[in-house]
Amino acid sequence: MADLTENVIAGSAALIALAALGYSIYEGRLARAHARLSVRPRLDVSLRVSPAFNRFALTVKNRGLGPAIIVKHDYTANGKSRDQLRDEDGVTTWNQLSTYLSFPDKLNWGYFPEESIIQPGEEEELVGCPTGDYTPERAKQFRQAIRKLVITLQYQSLYADELLQLRFDGMRAIAEEL
Repeated sequence: MADLTENVIAGSAALIALAALGYSIYEGRLARAHARLSVRPRLDVSLRVSPAFNRFALTVKNRGLGPAIIVKHDYTANGKSRDQLRDEDGVTTWNQLSTYLSFPDKLNWGYFPEESIIQPGEEEELVGCPTGDYTPERAKQFRQAIRKLVITLQYQSLYADELLQLRFDGMRAIAEEL
């Protein structure tokens, strides 16, 4: 009878130890998932066409808590890829692209090479130009030029475990996981 009692106690102790181990592993995974989420970047796009700013601009800002590591930056204009613009329309420079988009002034273009980093809270210009003497007509021309663009930024967090994409399509931003 003493052997049976000792075996029950030993079995119970082993079961409790296994349950504690399982719970510790579960808690560790939750903590790890939380740590990953706490440094996740989140890119967002803003369009500035107000006289309150000294530039018309389309900007991207990292509103997340971790750096966004750019994997790919690409654009299309009027539905044409960069290669099509080069081959079919002879557009090979940013100035030519400004003209192609029917914007009367030279647009400044931001470009993010692979492995560029946008830090949390940092805002970068994708496309912009000085407002000069602001008029509603110039603001309208800038908006019309921007509507012809689709700009795509693919990025990841420090952990590089998921690929995220921000796509500016004319006048709206679409964020998604790939």
